[in-house]
Amino acid sequence: VYAEHAWTITKGSTSVVVAVLDDGFDISHVDLTNGLYRNPGEYGGGKHTNSVDDDVNGYTNDWRGWDFVNSTNDPSPIGGTDNHGTASLGLIAATMNNSQGIAGLAAGCRYMPIRIVSGNSMLDSDLINGIEYAVSFSNVSVISIGYFLPADDLIYDALRYATIEGRDGKGCVVCVALGNDGVMRRFVSDGACAPEVLTVSGVSNYDRAPYFADYGSPLDLVAPAGGGNFSLMTTDRTNTVGYSIGDYAFVGGTSMSCTLVAAAAALVVSLNPAWDGLQVRRAVTEGCDKVDATAFPYNAEGRNNRYGYGRLNVLSSLEYQQPSNWDKYEPDDGADDSWPISDGQIQYRALATTGDLDWVEFTLSTASDIRLSVLGTTNAYLRLYNSSTNLVSQDIGWPPYSHITVSNLAAGTYLARVECSNGVPVPRYALHLGILSAIDQYESDDTMGTANNIAPRELQYRTFMPGGDVDWAKFSVTNSTDIEIWTMGEWNGWIELSLWDSDTNLIVSYTDPTTNVEAFIATQVVAGTYYIRTRDPDDYELSSYQLLLEMDSADTYEADNTDATATVISNGERLAHTLYPSNDIDWHTFTLSNQAAVLVLTDTSNPRLIPDSTYANTIVTLYKDDGGLSGIATNNNGNNRTMSAIYERVLGPGDYYIKVEGASNETLCANYYVSLDVMEWEAEVMGMDISASGCLIKWAGDASLNYEISYTNDILATQSWVIVTNCEGRLGTNRWLDDGSMTATNPSLVSKRFYRITTK
Repeated sequence: VYAEHAWTITKGSTSVVVAVLDDGFDISHVDLTNGLYRNPGEYGGGKHTNSVDDDVNGYTNDWRGWDFVNSTNDPSPIGGTDNHGTASLGLIAATMNNSQGIAGLAAGCRYMPIRIVSGNSMLDSDLINGIEYAVSFSNVSVISIGYFLPADDLIYDALRYATIEGRDGKGCVVCVALGNDGVMRRFVSDGACAPEVLTVSGVSNYDRAPYFADYGSPLDLVAPAGGGNFSLMTTDRTNTVGYSIGDYAFVGGTSMSCTLVAAAAALVVSLNPAWDGLQVRRAVTEGCDKVDATAFPYNAEGRNNRYGYGRLNVLSSLEYQQPSNWDKYEPDDGADDSWPISDGQIQYRALATTGDLDWVEFTLSTASDIRLSVLGTTNAYLRLYNSSTNLVSQDIGWPPYSHITVSNLAAGTYLARVECSNGVPVPRYALHLGILSAIDQYESDDTMGTANNIAPRELQYRTFMPGGDVDWAKFSVTNSTDIEIWTMGEWNGWIELSLWDSDTNLIVSYTDPTTNVEAFIATQVVAGTYYIRTRDPDDYELSSYQLLLEMDSADTYEADNTDATATVISNGERLAHTLYPSNDIDWHTFTLSNQAAVLVLTDTSNPRLIPDSTYANTIVTLYKDDGGLSGIATNNNGNNRTMSAIYERVLGPGDYYIKVEGASNETLCANYYVSLDVMEWEAEVMGMDISASGCLIKWAGDASLNYEISYTNDILATQSWVIVTNCEGRLGTNRWLDDGSMTATNPSLVSKRFYRITTK
């Protein structure tokens, strides 16, 4: 996340506090004592032990946060499972540059420990009270929550209150982890998906989504979450309790990603204390790097459902300059001037005058439940119209948070209008559209006769909408085959899953309303066509679930068991495979026309496969064809536990081969993919020679590339690069002299100048 570069700008301010709501905190840890925020209203001169509520906030002796579970002033862990909070603190605030342990991303800031969880159990009232307690301190700028939040109206109101009224009216930034189920999420069943919060998921150390990271339209951004080989080290409870027997532990998960984003937001506030919560949020999200863009393209607004706005880049967020024109959508004062808004998008806007109106439009392809939300202000209200500008719904801003929720809105185009309430202009606000649930793309499939095809290893994203919906899918096999059928999603265990033959005979079914686990069927079928039925036994509406079929069968690329029959794989491709039958080997080939960096990895589309299955272990080997295959690298278990990855920083032009095989004791794998990413090779700047003639830049180049050179005199103030020339590349050392003829001033007369070389 470019932490070390960011620390050259700020390591955080002691006046900025991050409130961490979690399960217990070992604040006596030697690496955490320095970062603790001590409430001055209750600390010093014996106030922390006098049993008096000195600051009259309703909490006696709350000098070190509060335990809402037991209503005490000691938020320390209780029992053997309260380990999560201590780990969260380390990534945020572990002391920097001491001789102990690790460094927190925002080590210069302070943390406030608030215990709301005990043994992975949390009361709504404790969560709400914890949020309101944090907001009562004007220097709490960021709130971090790494747990599932019920989608309750009172919780939503608490989150809105924090993001508007916190920090003396500037608004807190609330960061919440999306979850570790590996499934697509919607907005309705988890407060982590509330538009008011920064919704955070994770990436592995290869900048790719790990199998456990949740995703979907509520997602704002991702940050490191570890992978199979968890790569995040943090503080652990001291002595023998905690995640390890030592005082530090390797951890992973989206809750750890959440803490890193919270720490980054705290650094942004430290550098820009006058910014409000929306400005901080905008800097954090718009500073993200667009990772894995070939496989998951980012839309015109710069986001996708797998990574949100991208992977956290703290340096870019600190360098971010707020646009001089906060609202880029003007003029949009009439319905004919409305701007499109998409599912999950946040538009940063303003109502510059009391008469200013902001119009947006969106189109629903199927009937949907939707919610429009105004963020960052209580001085606006919202109206929803159909395409003929007939009023559909309105929210006049009471209670003070303006939002509209409409169920079963018919397919079509709709318009929304935001305007001032109370006659007060709004210099900054944001507008968010969330599609809470929609009729899925496979409808109508309510009968066996209208069933849609499902292919092996295909994840179908589905809904039960409206309530009482039934979904059917079908597949065929040509011989006796072992199959597995899974449902995954926000509401796993209540789905009734059944398998039928073409004569409408029920073969097997699953439903268990007592457990919140996926519905799962494993059986053997003979040649024929089969039908899968899913439904909710109580006819409830379900906003999101995934249906997955797996077969112990050869994949579509067989026979590819030798390099001579290797399947061609291209940059950005993900090819779905199986290792079947036993001892199957899959070969792939690709060609590099010029020097490049290459990432090859295997992973799975089934998040349940890796932690639970006994047959999901791949080994990857990379070869180059030098007149015969020459081994370059082999990896086993380097990605997502049992999956593998190879990253080569520099590979020359030529033909390459990838071999994927199972481990010796795990020779089968019903579901994996192999992906290839070819990137610009790591550039080597060979030197800069400054003389009276100017600045001579030298870099190692490639004859198959062209190079664009740009410059700026102040990288922090503007990020505005001026393109000065394009050079045809050559093999070996490339040179360009800046003598002032293209950059206006001879560099020998300039105190500082930055150059950028970009391959084209």
